[in-house]
Formats: sequence, structure tokens, C-alpha cells
Amino acid sequence: MTEEHPLQAQSPYAASKIAADKLVESFHLSFGVPAVTLRPFNTFGPRQSARAVIPAVAVQALSGTTVNLGATRPTRDFVFVDDTADAFLGAAAVPGIEGMTLHFGGGREVSIGDLA
Repeated sequence: MTEEHPLQAQSPYAASKIAADKLVESFHLSFGVPAVTLRPFNTFGPRQSARAVIPAVAVQALSGTTVNLGATRPTRDFVFVDDTADAFLGAAAVPGIEGMTLHFGGGREVSIGDLA
């Protein structure tokens, strides 16, 4: 998915993310607020909700139970939380990107089945 991909919310959560992006964009365009919209792919790391796929798989595996997954074919690009933080800090230091929307990830597509 590129930064130019049409924004089509499939859930209230997705709609709230689109609304937040548009609010940032409106402040940039209306008031000149220097803003960049960053869209990280699947961030993971310490203190993540146990409902997310990586902690859910880890908890099941460590408990010795069978790892139960839904669909195993969907793919994700995971990015560690420290790298996500570095991307946000780095974007703040790059001149000339105000008003842009940027996606970022770890650069490796992994299926949920392969992850497990």
C-alpha cells in the first residue's frame, strides 16, 4: 500500500485513524503548522497488548499449549517499537517534508503462519 492509496475505513477504529490524519493535514494547510503524518506498519515490542499477534503467539508457545491462530496466510510487515520511535524522531529533523504522509515498516513481509 502506498501513501497515495485511497483511505477507505472498514471499521470505526480505521475511521478514527483517518480522521486524525485529516485533522493534522487541516492544521498544516490552514495554519501552517509544520506537521508530517507517519504511518508505521505493525509495531511490536515491550508492553504491547497481549491481544496483538506477536504477544498472543509468544504467550501460547511459552505456556506449552497449542498455538491457535485464525487465518495464517495474511502477511504483515513488523517494525520494532524502538525503530518506530526513531522514525518519528528522525522525521522531526528532516527539513522540507512538512505536509507529507509517509509509511514505514521493517522491510520484510511475513505471513502470520510463518511468524508462529
